[in-house]
Amino acid sequence: MTKHRVLVGSLCPDWVNETSTWLQGIDAEFGLAPDDHYRIELCAEELATNVVKYGGANCADQRVELHALIDEERIRLAQVDPCAAFDPRSVAPPPVAHGVAELQVGGQGIHLLRSFSDAFTYTRCDDRNRVELVFNLTRSLDLGRAGAQLPRGVERRRPSAAQALPPDTAPGR
Repeated sequence: MTKHRVLVGSLCPDWVNETSTWLQGIDAEFGLAPDDHYRIELCAEELATNVVKYGGANCADQRVELHALIDEERIRLAQVDPCAAFDPRSVAPPPVAHGVAELQVGGQGIHLLRSFSDAFTYTRCDDRNRVELVFNLTRSLDLGRAGAQLPRGVERRRPSAAQALPPDTAPGR
């Protein structure tokens, strides 16, 4: 059984906080292991930060989506945005620092995505970027009990058909 959750928002600085709050709700609903929650939230916030910071003025206030496909063994996150084509996999890894003096501030985000996710893909379709990250979970989830009771403040509405995951991310792929 696969569960699908979606967050739809506007491409603005609030997108980063909305992403974090939404992921906390997923954690509360499904009871992720702390290490899994950390990796997933770190990468999702990095994706959100990058699209807000580098998306460009033409993308301001445009629709952005974050999808989560959750099954017992893994979570797949897909961020979909209307910004200019950019394949983050094309960015070279940062240079290896051989001491504290060589450490580079910034420029580590895409390296974090590669390091903390188990799979990292990019596609461009219908003038939209789609970055997908897969996280194999450290412990299996009991999806039969998930979603029965959500804490206060957690989004309870189901996505409409218009918000469904793009076809190339349909469950069972």
